[in-house]
Amino acid sequence: MINQNKQFKKLDDFLNSEQQFPSHNYLEIVLEKNNLVDELSLSRLSSGLGKCINLSYLTLDFMKNKIGQYNISELGSQLVKCANLSNLKLILENNQIGNQGLLDLGLSLGLCNKLQNLKLNISLNNIDAQGFLQFSSGLAKCSNLSYLKIDLGYNKIGDQGVLALGSCLISCKHLTKLTLYLNSNKITSYGASSLGFSLAKCSKLQNLCLNLSSNEIGDELALQFGFTLVKCISLLTLQLDFKWNKMNQQSKTKLFNTNFKLKKLVVKRVDL
Repeated sequence: MINQNKQFKKLDDFLNSEQQFPSHNYLEIVLEKNNLVDELSLSRLSSGLGKCINLSYLTLDFMKNKIGQYNISELGSQLVKCANLSNLKLILENNQIGNQGLLDLGLSLGLCNKLQNLKLNISLNNIDAQGFLQFSSGLAKCSNLSYLKIDLGYNKIGDQGVLALGSCLISCKHLTKLTLYLNSNKITSYGASSLGFSLAKCSKLQNLCLNLSSNEIGDELALQFGFTLVKCISLLTLQLDFKWNKMNQQSKTKLFNTNFKLKKLVVKRVDL
Protein backbone atom coordinates (compact mmCIF):
# COMPACT_ATOMS: atom_id res chain seq x y z
CA MET A 1 0.00 0.00 0.00
CA ILE A 2 1.31 3.47 -0.96
CA ASN A 3 1.58 5.97 1.91
CA GLN A 4 0.70 9.61 1.19
CA ASN A 5 2.02 12.86 2.71
CA LYS A 6 4.64 11.64 5.15
CA GLN A 7 6.59 14.35 6.98
CA PHE A 8 9.59 13.86 9.24
CA LYS A 9 11.37 16.47 11.35
CA LYS A 10 13.70 14.07 13.12
CA LEU A 11 16.22 11.82 11.42
CA ASP A 12 15.54 8.86 13.70
CA ASP A 13 11.81 9.01 12.96
CA PHE A 14 12.52 8.63 9.27
CA LEU A 15 15.06 5.84 9.76
CA ASN A 16 12.69 3.97 12.08
CA SER A 17 10.12 3.84 9.28
CA GLU A 18 12.40 1.55 7.27
CA GLN A 19 9.72 -1.09 6.75
CA GLN A 20 7.61 1.56 5.04
CA PHE A 21 10.37 2.86 2.74
CA PRO A 22 9.09 1.05 -0.38
CA SER A 23 5.57 2.42 0.17
CA HIS A 24 6.48 6.10 0.59
CA ASN A 25 5.05 8.16 -2.27
CA TYR A 26 4.99 11.73 -0.95
CA LEU A 27 7.81 12.46 1.47
CA GLU A 28 8.93 15.63 3.25
CA ILE A 29 12.03 15.69 5.47
CA VAL A 30 12.84 18.93 7.29
CA LEU A 31 16.18 18.87 9.11
CA GLU A 32 17.32 22.48 9.01
CA LYS A 33 19.70 24.43 11.24
CA ASN A 34 22.19 21.75 12.33
CA ASN A 35 19.65 18.95 12.82
CA LEU A 36 21.92 16.81 10.65
CA VAL A 37 24.66 16.51 13.22
CA ASP A 38 27.41 14.73 11.27
CA GLU A 39 28.36 13.10 7.97
CA LEU A 40 27.21 9.70 9.16
CA SER A 41 23.70 11.04 9.78
CA LEU A 42 23.34 12.28 6.20
CA SER A 43 24.86 9.07 4.88
CA ARG A 44 22.22 7.03 6.71
CA LEU A 45 19.46 9.32 5.46
CA SER A 46 20.70 9.12 1.87
CA SER A 47 20.85 5.34 2.04
CA GLY A 48 17.27 5.29 3.31
CA LEU A 49 16.04 7.48 0.48
CA GLY A 50 17.57 5.09 -2.03
CA LYS A 51 15.20 2.41 -0.72
CA CYS A 52 12.10 4.58 -1.27
CA ILE A 53 11.63 3.17 -4.75
CA ASN A 54 8.06 4.45 -5.22
CA LEU A 55 8.73 8.07 -4.37
CA SER A 56 7.23 10.60 -6.75
CA TYR A 57 7.18 13.73 -4.54
CA LEU A 58 10.17 14.58 -2.33
CA THR A 59 11.02 17.64 -0.26
CA LEU A 60 14.36 17.84 1.57
CA ASP A 61 15.05 20.91 3.69
CA PHE A 62 18.67 20.85 4.87
CA MET A 63 19.21 24.59 5.30
CA LYS A 64 22.19 25.58 7.50
CA ASN A 65 23.66 22.13 8.12
CA LYS A 66 27.32 22.45 7.04
CA ILE A 67 26.76 19.81 4.36
CA GLY A 68 29.92 19.29 2.30
CA GLN A 69 30.61 18.03 -1.21
CA TYR A 70 30.96 14.37 -0.24
CA ASN A 71 27.59 14.37 1.49
CA ILE A 72 25.74 15.96 -1.40
CA SER A 73 27.38 13.60 -3.89
CA GLU A 74 26.17 10.60 -1.89
CA LEU A 75 22.68 12.08 -1.64
CA GLY A 76 22.52 12.56 -5.40
CA SER A 77 23.60 8.99 -6.11
CA GLN A 78 20.76 7.69 -3.92
CA LEU A 79 18.13 9.95 -5.49
CA VAL A 80 18.84 8.31 -8.84
CA LYS A 81 17.45 5.07 -7.38
CA CYS A 82 14.05 6.76 -6.93
CA ALA A 83 13.03 5.87 -10.48
CA ASN A 84 9.54 7.40 -10.25
CA LEU A 85 10.62 10.77 -8.85
CA SER A 86 8.73 13.53 -10.68
CA ASN A 87 8.69 16.38 -8.14
CA LEU A 88 11.76 17.39 -6.13
CA LYS A 89 12.28 20.31 -3.76
CA LEU A 90 15.81 20.46 -2.39
CA ILE A 91 16.78 23.24 0.03
CA LEU A 92 20.53 23.44 0.58
CA GLU A 93 20.82 27.11 1.48
CA ASN A 94 23.85 28.12 3.53
CA ASN A 95 25.81 24.86 3.43
CA GLN A 96 29.26 24.00 2.06
CA ILE A 97 28.57 21.93 -1.03
CA GLY A 98 31.03 23.86 -3.23
CA ASN A 99 31.80 23.23 -6.90
CA GLN A 100 32.46 19.49 -6.77
CA GLY A 101 29.32 18.79 -4.78
CA LEU A 102 27.26 20.82 -7.23
CA LEU A 103 28.80 18.98 -10.19
CA ASP A 104 27.90 15.59 -8.72
CA LEU A 105 24.39 16.77 -7.89
CA GLY A 106 23.87 17.94 -11.47
CA LEU A 107 25.02 14.61 -12.88
CA SER A 108 22.61 12.78 -10.59
CA LEU A 109 19.66 15.01 -11.43
CA GLY A 110 20.35 14.41 -15.11
CA LEU A 111 19.69 10.72 -14.50
CA CYS A 112 16.27 11.35 -12.89
CA ASN A 113 14.44 10.74 -16.14
CA LYS A 114 10.89 11.40 -14.90
CA LEU A 115 11.63 14.69 -13.15
CA GLN A 116 9.06 17.32 -14.16
CA ASN A 117 9.18 19.86 -11.33
CA LEU A 118 12.42 20.91 -9.65
CA LYS A 119 12.90 23.51 -6.93
CA LEU A 120 16.51 23.93 -5.88
CA ASN A 121 17.86 26.39 -3.31
CA ILE A 122 21.66 26.48 -3.35
CA SER A 123 22.16 30.06 -2.22
CA LEU A 124 25.11 30.91 0.03
CA ASN A 125 27.24 27.91 -0.94
CA ASN A 126 30.44 29.48 -2.32
CA ILE A 127 29.68 28.38 -5.89
CA ASP A 128 31.58 30.00 -8.77
CA ALA A 129 31.32 29.90 -12.56
CA GLN A 130 33.25 26.64 -12.94
CA GLY A 131 31.02 24.79 -10.52
CA PHE A 132 27.82 26.01 -12.07
CA LEU A 133 29.06 25.33 -15.59
CA GLN A 134 29.53 21.67 -14.75
CA PHE A 135 26.23 21.49 -12.87
CA SER A 136 24.33 22.93 -15.83
CA SER A 137 25.61 20.26 -18.20
CA GLY A 138 23.97 17.64 -16.00
CA LEU A 139 20.75 19.58 -15.42
CA ALA A 140 20.34 20.07 -19.17
CA LYS A 141 19.59 16.35 -19.43
CA CYS A 142 16.36 16.82 -17.43
CA SER A 143 14.47 17.07 -20.69
CA ASN A 144 11.01 16.59 -19.16
CA LEU A 145 11.12 19.60 -16.83
CA SER A 146 8.07 21.84 -17.04
CA TYR A 147 8.74 23.88 -13.87
CA LEU A 148 12.20 24.91 -12.70
CA LYS A 149 13.04 27.11 -9.72
CA ILE A 150 16.66 27.79 -8.80
CA ASP A 151 17.83 30.09 -6.02
CA LEU A 152 21.51 30.88 -6.58
CA GLY A 153 21.62 34.07 -4.56
CA TYR A 154 24.87 35.20 -2.95
CA ASN A 155 27.22 32.99 -4.93
CA LYS A 156 29.81 33.96 -7.58
CA ILE A 157 28.70 32.40 -10.86
CA GLY A 158 29.30 35.58 -12.91
CA ASP A 159 28.67 35.88 -16.65
CA GLN A 160 30.14 32.47 -17.49
CA GLY A 161 27.76 30.79 -15.09
CA VAL A 162 24.81 32.63 -16.61
CA LEU A 163 25.90 31.52 -20.09
CA ALA A 164 25.88 27.91 -18.91
CA LEU A 165 22.47 28.39 -17.35
CA GLY A 166 21.11 29.80 -20.59
CA SER A 167 22.30 26.80 -22.59
CA CYS A 168 20.71 24.53 -20.02
CA LEU A 169 17.35 26.30 -20.28
CA ILE A 170 17.30 25.96 -24.05
CA SER A 171 17.66 22.19 -23.65
CA CYS A 172 14.55 22.05 -21.43
CA LYS A 173 12.09 21.99 -24.32
CA HIS A 174 8.97 21.58 -22.18
CA LEU A 175 9.67 24.39 -19.73
CA THR A 176 6.56 26.50 -19.06
CA LYS A 177 7.34 28.03 -15.65
CA LEU A 178 10.73 29.39 -14.59
CA THR A 179 11.89 31.15 -11.42
CA LEU A 180 15.52 32.26 -11.09
CA TYR A 181 17.11 34.09 -8.17
CA LEU A 182 20.51 35.26 -9.40
CA ASN A 183 20.95 38.19 -7.04
CA SER A 184 24.46 39.08 -5.84
CA ASN A 185 26.39 36.95 -8.33
CA LYS A 186 28.72 39.46 -10.07
CA ILE A 187 26.71 39.34 -13.30
CA THR A 188 27.36 42.15 -15.81
CA SER A 189 25.36 43.49 -18.74
CA TYR A 190 26.90 40.83 -20.96
CA GLY A 191 25.53 38.03 -18.78
CA ALA A 192 22.07 39.61 -18.55
CA SER A 193 21.92 40.05 -22.33
CA SER A 194 23.02 36.46 -22.96
CA LEU A 195 20.36 35.17 -20.58
CA GLY A 196 17.74 37.20 -22.44
CA PHE A 197 18.70 35.60 -25.75
CA SER A 198 18.40 32.14 -24.19
CA LEU A 199 14.99 32.87 -22.66
CA ALA A 200 13.73 34.02 -26.06
CA LYS A 201 14.39 30.48 -27.32
CA CYS A 202 12.21 28.90 -24.62
CA SER A 203 9.19 28.78 -26.89
CA LYS A 204 6.77 27.29 -24.34
CA LEU A 205 7.70 29.56 -21.44
CA GLN A 206 4.55 31.11 -19.95
CA ASN A 207 5.59 32.24 -16.46
CA LEU A 208 8.89 33.94 -15.66
CA CYS A 209 10.21 35.31 -12.36
CA LEU A 210 13.76 36.63 -12.60
CA ASN A 211 15.77 38.32 -9.85
CA LEU A 212 19.01 39.94 -11.04
CA SER A 213 19.26 42.48 -8.24
CA SER A 214 22.59 43.52 -6.68
CA ASN A 215 24.73 42.68 -9.69
CA GLU A 216 26.81 44.81 -12.09
CA ILE A 217 24.35 45.33 -14.94
CA GLY A 218 24.80 48.63 -16.81
CA ASP A 219 22.72 50.69 -19.22
CA GLU A 220 23.15 49.58 -22.82
CA LEU A 221 22.97 45.78 -22.58
CA ALA A 222 20.31 45.92 -19.89
CA LEU A 223 18.08 47.55 -22.51
CA GLN A 224 19.03 44.84 -24.98
CA PHE A 225 17.81 42.30 -22.44
CA GLY A 226 14.44 44.04 -22.38
CA PHE A 227 14.06 44.03 -26.15
CA THR A 228 15.07 40.36 -26.32
CA LEU A 229 12.50 39.38 -23.71
CA VAL A 230 9.75 40.73 -25.97
CA LYS A 231 10.47 37.73 -28.22
CA CYS A 232 9.13 35.33 -25.56
CA ILE A 233 5.93 34.85 -27.53
CA SER A 234 4.15 32.54 -25.06
CA LEU A 235 4.86 34.61 -21.94
CA LEU A 236 1.80 35.34 -19.82
CA THR A 237 3.21 36.39 -16.43
CA LEU A 238 6.41 38.28 -15.75
CA GLN A 239 8.26 39.45 -12.64
CA LEU A 240 11.63 41.18 -12.96
CA ASP A 241 13.90 42.53 -10.25
CA PHE A 242 16.85 44.66 -11.41
CA LYS A 243 17.28 46.74 -8.25
CA TRP A 244 20.74 47.84 -7.11
CA ASN A 245 22.57 47.54 -10.41
CA LYS A 246 24.44 50.17 -12.44
CA MET A 247 21.59 51.46 -14.61
CA ASN A 248 20.69 55.13 -14.63
CA GLN A 249 17.10 56.29 -14.32
CA GLN A 250 16.64 56.77 -18.07
CA SER A 251 17.70 53.19 -18.76
CA LYS A 252 15.39 51.90 -16.04
CA THR A 253 12.47 53.75 -17.60
CA LYS A 254 13.20 52.36 -21.06
CA LEU A 255 13.54 48.82 -19.71
CA PHE A 256 10.22 49.17 -17.91
CA ASN A 257 8.45 50.52 -21.02
CA THR A 258 9.95 47.84 -23.24
CA ASN A 259 8.46 45.08 -21.14
CA PHE A 260 5.03 46.61 -21.40
CA LYS A 261 5.14 45.73 -25.11
CA LEU A 262 4.45 42.12 -24.12
CA LYS A 263 0.77 42.35 -24.97
CA LYS A 264 -0.23 38.90 -23.68
CA LEU A 265 0.84 39.55 -20.12
CA VAL A 266 -1.94 39.24 -17.56
CA VAL A 267 0.29 39.74 -14.50
CA LYS A 268 3.35 41.95 -14.47
CA ARG A 269 5.84 43.35 -11.99
CA VAL A 270 9.10 45.13 -12.77
CA ASP A 271 11.27 46.31 -9.86
CA LEU A 272 14.07 48.64 -10.86
